Amino acid sequence: MGECTRRWNAAARLTGQGTATAFVIVATLFLGAVLVGWRIIAQVIIRRRVSAG
Repeated sequence: MGECTRRWNAAARLTGQGTATAFVIVATLFLGAVLVGWRIIAQVIIRRRVSAG
């Protein structure tokens, strides 16, 4: 672990703060959109190529 990470973990333990709930929600939504979104975009591209060909 890096020095910065160690300091952050120690500070979080001292202050009683963990990962913010809002961050977890936003990160989950973003990852879901990316993981599902690229498949939708790929399907649209494939359908256009098939119908054009």
